[in-house]
Amino acid sequence: MDRHHLGSSLKGKRLVLDNTDMRVSIAHDAYMFHGPANRKQFVVTCKLCHRDVPSGVKEFPFHSIMVTCTLCGEQRQYLPSEVTLGMPHHPAAERT
Repeated sequence: MDRHHLGSSLKGKRLVLDNTDMRVSIAHDAYMFHGPANRKQFVVTCKLCHRDVPSGVKEFPFHSIMVTCTLCGEQRQYLPSEVTLGMPHHPAAERT
């Protein structure tokens, strides 16, 4: 059957959806997006391991901040010009 015949043969008929299929579809879609981890946040590039790590601030800092790298443990001071809006390196995001 082509599209035109299929469409006309379904006219006036009720479409019944199975709720189980709908739940599986919604659950699958929910796992495609990892929620807050996918959101951009303020990050700094570690001066030792050169990976983007969370800065720990919620708003843009106007003064220097101290950040401890969640990957290598190095604690350094960062200027506001070194803070960017981005996504942390994947293992660093998991450790926060």
